[in-house]
This record gives sequence, structure tokens and C-alpha cells, in this order.
Amino acid sequence: MEDLRFYDYEFNLRHIEPLAESVNWQMYYNGIGQFEAYFSYDSDVVALLTSEPYLVVVQGERQALITGFCAGKNFAVFGRTVNWLLQKRLVAPFESCTGKAEELARGWVQTAFSDVENFVCEESGEIAEEITISQDIYKPLSEVLTNALSGVHLGHDLIFDVLGKCWRYQTKKGKERLLTVSEDEHNAYDTSASFDFLDLSNSGWFEEKVNGESEWRFVDNGEKTGIYRWESILNAQTDEEALSELSKSEKGVGLTAKMSGLQYRSDYELGDVVTVKIAKGALLETAKMRIIGIHLWYEEGLCGEQPMMEEVEDELRI
Repeated sequence: MEDLRFYDYEFNLRHIEPLAESVNWQMYYNGIGQFEAYFSYDSDVVALLTSEPYLVVVQGERQALITGFCAGKNFAVFGRTVNWLLQKRLVAPFESCTGKAEELARGWVQTAFSDVENFVCEESGEIAEEITISQDIYKPLSEVLTNALSGVHLGHDLIFDVLGKCWRYQTKKGKERLLTVSEDEHNAYDTSASFDFLDLSNSGWFEEKVNGESEWRFVDNGEKTGIYRWESILNAQTDEEALSELSKSEKGVGLTAKMSGLQYRSDYELGDVVTVKIAKGALLETAKMRIIGIHLWYEEGLCGEQPMMEEVEDELRI
């Protein structure tokens, strides 16, 4: 297990801890992850954390801000990945705007942290996805970023740059990997494919506001009639949005698989898209799935990793 290195917010190394009893990380492509570690009371971590609240823990490329501890049977330390700091600044309301998601996100972050001299926003001209967005109330910066970027399958990171002695923000874009995850490929286990019709609908009603007045409208995708036509209340404002919502409600298939023998940073990165194939008897289901997070753990000389995946929207099944 790699050492845990503790820094203060000014990038000064305060302690190196080689003997944690266990360490758990959960990291996300477009959100805030978690850190948890346990120490004996002989560790110098105990004195450090009880005297200094503003600390960053670094283990290899993994980083977290310390957010608390619990002195019980052993000394438990808790944290959130550095993206959590984005939750501590707010974004003011703004009118509807359209632009490149990366540029808009970078602008929100630059404005929110304009008072921090060593805060850097990286520019990525390769990310061209556009969004249209508006906001009528104050919201945490992390929420604005996550909601805006998720619609175009982008992610974000805030990095505690020890060598550069700065806080560095970047918008990220995953890649599509030529990788099939399946039991046949001997890189997956505990695979399953589930089917349900609980949320299935092919027609519905939504509330449209015209000149300040509410009017309920009906939409039907035209695929089913008679006893097979099922209605629902739709969270939409236009016919196009309603039909889009109906198309998503028809996905009654869920694929799950645990990876084996594949290594984070070598075989895949957060945000990457892989192909998941489930073959059981006469059943064969294949789908593109995005790696949205990862769980890493170290305990009693053992270590492991398990990515978290979700099906890519609007992706046709093979």
C-alpha cells in the first residue's frame, strides 16, 4: 500500500503515514467522492488531525480533503475528494445561455474562485460539446457543474497540485475503449441482465404554460394501441421533451457486471465507455456502459478495485 501523505492547504507536507490499518476510496467522473481510513492510536495522524482541521490526504494520484474523524475502537478519518471544495462556492442566477460546456464550466469556476491567487482553470479546446442552460436561484458550484456536464457526458476534477502549489480545475471527457467486458472474455463475474416493465409507458400528459396559464397536453409515440397503450405523467414542457422522456422510459433492461483482471489507469479511466456483454443460455444482451466511478480499497496487505458503470443513454443495443 502506498503511503498516505498529509498536507495543509498551503501545500506544506505535514506527515507521511505508512501504516494505515485500512483505506477506502470512492471516486467519481462527475461528482464528489469519499475517503475513509483507520489508524491505531499510536499513529501520529491522531495528534495531527486533532490540532489542524484544514488538511489534504494524498495517496499516489488519489486526493481528498479531510472533513472529520471519529475516535472509537480505532481512529477513523473521513474525507471527500477535492471536488468537494467546489460545493463551498455559489453560482448566482443567470439568463439562458448557449455555449461550449467546457467554456461555460470554466467561466463559473473562475468567477467563483477569483479571490484565490493560486487557483488555475485548465483550458481544453478539444471538448466541443454545447449546452443551453439557465438558473433562477443561487446554487452550489459543484451542483451546477455536475448538472451541466452530465447532459453531454463530461466530467470534472479539482486537483491539489503539490508540485505546482496550486488548485487546478479541469473538465474531462472519457474515451470509448475497444474493450468488451464479459465472462466469456474472463474479465467479468457476477454478471446479470434484468428486465422490468414497472416504469414503461408509451404515452402521457405534461403541463405546458402558455401566456402564464397552464394547459395539459397529451403525447403518444404511436407504437402501441388498445390495452398495450400505457400513460404516465411526464416532466416535460414541450412535445419534443415529452417524446424524449417516453423513449427513455421504454428501456426496461439493466445490465450489471463486476470487472476482474483489469486495472484502473492502465485499461480504463473514469468516464470511459466499454462494451458489456451478458450471455446466459438463450439470452444475449450487449450495451455500451460508461465508467462513472471506482471503489478502491487496501486492507491487511490486500488491495482491490471495482468500477461503477451505467448504461450510455441513446445507445442502440447490438
